[in-house]
Amino acid sequence: MFTASDEGVLSYESVQRLKIAYTRPVIILGPLKDRINDDLISEYPEKFGSCVPLKEVAEKGKHCILDVSGNAIKRLQVAQLHPIAIFIKPKNIENIMELNRRCQEDQAKKIFERSNKTEQEFVEYFTGNKKT
Repeated sequence: MFTASDEGVLSYESVQRLKIAYTRPVIILGPLKDRINDDLISEYPEKFGSCVPLKEVAEKGKHCILDVSGNAIKRLQVAQLHPIAIFIKPKNIENIMELNRRCQEDQAKKIFERSNKTEQEFVEYFTGNKKT
């Protein structure tokens, strides 16, 4: 029999659909975030913009690409900005080295471990995730 203090017992939170009348900011997390952020802004300038100031970009109907840590997601939700948080997860160490040819194996291993830690810490805040 499980008690409330037992580890591994999952709790649930009620979810309600929000009607949002503005273009939501986007947060890309994971080891490839800088490259993906730059690509989104340069390849889709009609849909994405860098965020200074955030509200001005959103009023133009563009998604603002935020370069923030996972810790910022909750703060943005509390501020009623409800960002779209997407976690980009590398498949494995070799995948990291393929995508960044300058990366050595020991660096790729650290990046992969950091990626796993980020996923574990913030998974409940992700709108979605994608494996590379």
